[in-house]
Amino acid sequence: MKKLTVSLALVALFAFAGSAFAQGKMSVGVGFSYNLPQGDFAKKTELDRDAAIGYGGNFGYMVNDNIQAGLSVGYAKFGGPGSGDVTMMPIMVNGRYFFSKDKIMPYAGLNVGMTNYNIKFPGVDESKMILSYGLMLGACYGINEKIDADFGVGYNLVPSDGVKFGDAGKATWDSPYIGINLGVSYKF
Repeated sequence: MKKLTVSLALVALFAFAGSAFAQGKMSVGVGFSYNLPQGDFAKKTELDRDAAIGYGGNFGYMVNDNIQAGLSVGYAKFGGPGSGDVTMMPIMVNGRYFFSKDKIMPYAGLNVGMTNYNIKFPGVDESKMILSYGLMLGACYGINEKIDADFGVGYNLVPSDGVKFGDAGKATWDSPYIGINLGVSYKF
């Protein structure tokens, strides 16, 4: 199932990138994030999760002067003292609305997609694909005509409460986190 999901995501990504490149409205970006677990996912118990450094890449296509549609992939590994690790690899479709096209371009956006959610602790190594979604706010700063710096904050929710993870049983918490993002993108 994982191979099929990854294969479909890659085919969609290359098809999307090919059509966008042909019209000259594409951007490709990379970035890092500092992810802060929230709610029960961050409780100060044996399940405590520390903040995670993440990274990812994205492709974007300007539908018009203010709206960008995109696809992003990422990786973040949340750990905690004595509680094992939770690794998240989101594959998201997103949309951003840019409020201006000046040198500083503030935006708001939404994303939705699947997150490969893996839990790993002694005796358990289980993985599930979970529908997830989020909101984002930020701004792009035009370094020059082709390169933008991207600063943003996102709230992401991976609704994992009640998801069965094999021998580990059902999760008893959702997994929201706030991501503080810094990236750079190149426009074609």
